[in-house]
Amino acid sequence: MGIAPAGERLQIRNIGDTYDWASLEDALAEFRAVPALDASPRKNEIEIAAEDDVVYQDVITAMDYSIGREFVSIGYLDPSSLSVRFKE
Repeated sequence: MGIAPAGERLQIRNIGDTYDWASLEDALAEFRAVPALDASPRKNEIEIAAEDDVVYQDVITAMDYSIGREFVSIGYLDPSSLSVRFKE
């Protein structure tokens, strides 16, 4: 999982076979508090992408966490179409 508002990016690693939802929530809260993001006209936008093997409920959970931090304009994209990409 990765997030990248305001020109910054952070990749959140899995914990074993599960996603680290607590780290996602913490990162979303930190990015929400960035002053440059608050001043941006796109401050409520977030992009979410998933590979084919990701369970649909995990995508929805990521969206739910995003909405909880007021990133309510969610773009669901193919991973290759993300504004910021992470290389393994």
